[in-house]
Amino acid sequence: MRAVLVHEFGSLERTGIQETADPVPAPGEVLVEIHAAPVNFVDLVTFRGEYQFRP
Repeated sequence: MRAVLVHEFGSLERTGIQETADPVPAPGEVLVEIHAAPVNFVDLVTFRGEYQFRP
């Protein structure tokens, strides 16, 4: 699957769309297929490490 991966906070040039392994659901979980998901302003601020708290 393709995903936006953030390995460290900072410049947006350090992020990008990368191929990653498909997730495997654990027992009792389901896997939902997503065709598109937005990247919004809060995501961009979090990528830069400027949000109110770091995840």
